Amino acid sequence: MLIADDDLVTRMLLTEAATALGHECQAAGDGSEAWDRYQQWLPDVLITDWMMPGLDGIELTRRVRSYRESGYTYVMLATSRSDRDQVLEGMEAGADDYLTKPVDLFDLETRLIAALRVTSLHAELASARHGRSYSLAMCDVDHFKAYNDSRGHVAGDAALRTIASTFNLVARLSDSVYRYGGEEFLIVLPEEHPSGALIGVERLRRSVENLALPHPSSPAGIITLSVGIAGYDPVARPQSARSSRRPTPPSTEPISRPQSGGFVLSRRGVAATKMP
Repeated sequence: MLIADDDLVTRMLLTEAATALGHECQAAGDGSEAWDRYQQWLPDVLITDWMMPGLDGIELTRRVRSYRESGYTYVMLATSRSDRDQVLEGMEAGADDYLTKPVDLFDLETRLIAALRVTSLHAELASARHGRSYSLAMCDVDHFKAYNDSRGHVAGDAALRTIASTFNLVARLSDSVYRYGGEEFLIVLPEEHPSGALIGVERLRRSVENLALPHPSSPAGIITLSVGIAGYDPVARPQSARSSRRPTPPSTEPISRPQSGGFVLSRRGVAATKMP
């Protein structure tokens, strides 16, 4: 992890906290020094102050995102600014998250857990793309905001834990299941084409449906999933697969079409195409 902050106290606090959580850290006192260290060290995580001498946090983030010699770096902007437009500016520059100063150590720990999840996923995908085929499945809990609104966030968290446990029980040992954010789960299926991935993902979808978790705000009356599948094969021609929320023929009318492969979401199902 690389920490960039021109304030010595903040820099020491973040370094000590991250080290205590098991992270190897380097620190830089300004943006220019941070950029030099980044190119030498290629850290998985960068926590950078917004306002610094030399390069500010926004420009440092842009350089990190445009640098092609490294894998994915999870970037957090630390700022005392609370204006939403300014926070959005940082996210649009390429930051993944932000920390509000003074930094709360619990917030730091939870964000580092998320950072580890994301960087591990990127590393696994990078490994998979070196001459190997694989598929991805994005699973979204249907009408989950309505579930939280009607039953409360405690019940919502319990439902997500139940779904995650079901995924871990049903998924193949070679598959990796990630909580991607909110009510979304991402599944990496190595050495699998979309047509084969469809079989496994449909089994996961049905296993959640068979739990029959009550969801009065859903048309189905229970918690259901919508799933999208995308596949990458370095030699084969594009394949496609479809999966629907219920055992009914999926619609072929898309909500949106990607420019060059990937997820093709439809109102009742999802078509999967070969990734570019």
